Amino acid sequence: MSLVVFQSQAALMATDADFQRSVRRHGEAALATGLDKRERWRLLRLANDPGTRMTRTMYRGFRLSKLHATVPLLCRVLGPRLTSCALHYFAACSPFTFYFADEGVAFCDHLIATPPARPCPRLLQDVARYERAVLLLGMRAADGKRSAETVHFAHDPAAVLAWVLGRQRAPPPCPTTMRAIWSDDGIVWAAVRSR
Repeated sequence: MSLVVFQSQAALMATDADFQRSVRRHGEAALATGLDKRERWRLLRLANDPGTRMTRTMYRGFRLSKLHATVPLLCRVLGPRLTSCALHYFAACSPFTFYFADEGVAFCDHLIATPPARPCPRLLQDVARYERAVLLLGMRAADGKRSAETVHFAHDPAAVLAWVLGRQRAPPPCPTTMRAIWSDDGIVWAAVRSR
């Protein structure tokens, strides 16, 4: 069973700079138990291999490209903070898929749960809710499923999108519930009336 431990430690070394530094500093003591002598030796060598940094850069670049492709409004809103938010997300959420939409949904979930302090966390959460709904509906439609998503916004979604596009200042809070439905013409949004 040491092969599984070895592979997970090698993957962690390639994706987590802190783990790599820890192995460099503390040697075998930083490695998981269950490794044989040859596997420990290989991991110690990997910790000192400068190519590991390039592997980590490519890994982060791949994940970041998935975010740019799937959640462009969030990327625009985050602007220069995108990299730090993405790195925080990468550290908190291990990669689990090669699919772009799944990564976009997971990033939205992460930002909804733990938004950065700037810019405007509640507005950022609304943008994440919007992009998440669009991604989920698109994924279901690709599977041939018609579906709907109910989304609770803290602000009027039209005002939020105008803010994202730089057409107006940050809107005041205005709790709104919308229902998004996939149709042949794309996604149709409708306000849900509260009773």
